[in-house]
Amino acid sequence: MKIKTILHHDRCPSCGKNNIIVDELIGESFCKHCGFVISENTIDAGAEWRSFAGDAINRSRVGDPTSILIHDMGLSTVIGKKNQDVTGRPISSVMKKSFERLRQQDNRIHLNTSMDKNFVQAFSDINNLKIKLSLSDSIVESAAYRYRKVVERGLIKGRSINAMVGACVYLTCRDSEVSRSLNDVAKAINVRKKELTKCYRILLVEFDLTMPPPDPLNAVSRIANIVGFSEKTKRKAIELLEKERESGAFAGKDPNGLAAAVLYIAATIHNEVKSQDQISLAAGVTAVTLRNRMQGLSKPVLKEYLEIKELKITK
Repeated sequence: MKIKTILHHDRCPSCGKNNIIVDELIGESFCKHCGFVISENTIDAGAEWRSFAGDAINRSRVGDPTSILIHDMGLSTVIGKKNQDVTGRPISSVMKKSFERLRQQDNRIHLNTSMDKNFVQAFSDINNLKIKLSLSDSIVESAAYRYRKVVERGLIKGRSINAMVGACVYLTCRDSEVSRSLNDVAKAINVRKKELTKCYRILLVEFDLTMPPPDPLNAVSRIANIVGFSEKTKRKAIELLEKERESGAFAGKDPNGLAAAVLYIAATIHNEVKSQDQISLAAGVTAVTLRNRMQGLSKPVLKEYLEIKELKITK
């Protein structure tokens, strides 16, 4: 019998003592002093272990954990693919055919509704986006949760599953301040940017959300890694962006274009030869946008860059 003592801040309602005994086998908690039963039939939320060999040391997990990225949350049972009995011996050919039919019927039962089929396709796309965009598990799970809410509200009817999945992923990235652009998501999931933008705006209206404006600082590292800038150039670009933030010139500017402009200036200061076309292509903007953002930068940001340009002209 598994019994442990837990010292609660709440005292026993009968005698006022705070020594509580929890019996994990029958799910009861009672007072050690007076024996008053505080709760019964308590569900144990801890890990479930089972020792099939009777050895307490060699314990195996009873099943996979539940996941929001599985259409049935991972709560259904699955017939194994091994054609063996409990002793490890191969089963007969007649029994093999019976199990094949059972597996086929089991798969059909798991996907017997249109919602289940929808979730299977959508979560497969989310997992693909996780790999292509290098997203964390928390971002992916949050996007899957948003997509489940989309299906519950009936927003998926008449719309593309891929576009709505991409909109959920992009919305989660914006909400978590992860630097992923609409072009990145649209290219990764193979939908048009216009369709993805439309679904994104629908989500904002339906869920009454207000997204924070994208921060150019988050785009600096991503663009610098694509182009291949050194760490000192990244730090210089972040330093220039902080100066630009102090001047109050962030409002209304494209974050990718602004990040590309300061990266080009930082690369010129540190004598890293990269063309404007290379940087603008990595940022997803045009070279004209990059030059326009450079012209709109404040004097403290452009001071060192202009000095280097003048020095090169005089030489």
